[in-house]
Amino acid sequence: MLLGAVRLLLEAIFGQDYLPTCYGYRVGVGAQKAVKDLTYELQFGRYGYVVEADIKGFFDNIDHDWLLRMIEERVDDKPLLGLIDSRLKAGILETDGTVIHPQTGTPQGGVISPTLANIYLHYLFDLWFERVVKSNGQGQAHIIRFADDFVCVFQYKEEAEQFHRMLPKRLAKFHLAVVP
Repeated sequence: MLLGAVRLLLEAIFGQDYLPTCYGYRVGVGAQKAVKDLTYELQFGRYGYVVEADIKGFFDNIDHDWLLRMIEERVDDKPLLGLIDSRLKAGILETDGTVIHPQTGTPQGGVISPTLANIYLHYLFDLWFERVVKSNGQGQAHIIRFADDFVCVFQYKEEAEQFHRMLPKRLAKFHLAVVP
């Protein structure tokens, strides 16, 4: 119940910041809208090159320190940040009775996990794509992201290839990798 309230609070704070290219785990948008918008972009945009990717083990590998730093960009409430941190590190009871305290990842199946994932990807991926990838390119570029899956389309082959080379480096900075 408490984490549900924290989720609602974080969604109210960060939801207004999400770019319109973020479709996963948001009210009023979803997979069908993502497919519809991607279809529109491919039909009417000047795109000839597609880079599709999925982040390997994303929910298990979210870096707690990075995530908390991202949340601190908009939240200046030490008790709330402490609560989120404690839930990220809460012990997991294994079938043999041992308790594991994760150093990365979000609570599996937790009500707050999708919201934390969107915050993480907003900062590490969406803003980077808009501010670095698109702004440094000469042609059109667009992204459709649903949780940790995304499709990026480019007008020019060189820019698609450059993005494909840059992506692993960008994700590695946050201890993530692309599914081969």
